[in-house]
Amino acid sequence: MGYGLGGSKRWLVLALLFLLALSPAGFAANPEEREVKLDQDAWRSWNKFFTTFSEVLLPPFAKGRLNPETVINFGVHHNYWYNRKAFEALDQSGLHYRIPAAIVAATGERYFGQTITDHHSTSEAVTYRDGYYYLVVNRDSLFEFTQLVKLIDNGGGYYTAELNVYSCDGSSCFAGDPNGTAADWNRLGAVPALARKIKAVVQEIGTGEERRYILIEYLKINS
Repeated sequence: MGYGLGGSKRWLVLALLFLLALSPAGFAANPEEREVKLDQDAWRSWNKFFTTFSEVLLPPFAKGRLNPETVINFGVHHNYWYNRKAFEALDQSGLHYRIPAAIVAATGERYFGQTITDHHSTSEAVTYRDGYYYLVVNRDSLFEFTQLVKLIDNGGGYYTAELNVYSCDGSSCFAGDPNGTAADWNRLGAVPALARKIKAVVQEIGTGEERRYILIEYLKINS
């Protein structure tokens, strides 16, 4: 008596194998894809890079769907954080400033690889006029910082990062080490809230001293 599969059973097995091949688990892994192991200094550097985006409350965007308003707002607020000398104070209140549009455009190119071709106002807080962006500072805004959870080298100069974004409000802001642990923060008695999880894709461009990373995608992960 033979032990071969009958015709109907053979087709059933083949159909199951076909379905497995179509499932995500059935695809062969990208041979170039691997998790990047980081030492503490490199991990802190990546935290600082991604905090660049969270601290200005960058909204999520999909690849190819980054709008000019997001680039403009980032360019203005990033320079307010890191390049305050580029701003001209317009009064003594400390709330009203202006910055040359060329500096904002250069920042957008550096971090997103996108050129701003149409300078314009984006909100009541960020307005454009005669070659300058005018900023009204919001002193009560949230403070947010980011920690890298995992970094995947996708090959071809692309990396995918899993991120935790933490936040606190302006009235009781976090004063600990953004690179610390929950245990560290608990000892201080002030633990920042986990605001959201993000999946980010960056691309490495340039070589040597010109090497940098640009943000390609920034998506909220549903948990």
